[in-house]
Amino acid sequence: MPDGGIGHVAFRVDSLDEVRGVYEKVRKLPHAKPEPVSHANTWSVYFRDPEDNRIESSPRRRGTRRSLAGSMSITASMTRS
Repeated sequence: MPDGGIGHVAFRVDSLDEVRGVYEKVRKLPHAKPEPVSHANTWSVYFRDPEDNRIESSPRRRGTRRSLAGSMSITASMTRS
């Protein structure tokens, strides 16, 4: 990426379940290299498009709070090979 460019493009989805769905789809793509990331209060998944641009999918802020157990469940499912 050239200096001075944007770091990534972010797309907001309606729920953490949708973030997990994005992860499940992109992890099958050879170029995507998905990376689930905890932001302490929510989760995102970062991945690459075919031109190596970094993309983020994260839930909208409203209604994203979940229990620790729920977050751990999402983490476990997103980090399995």
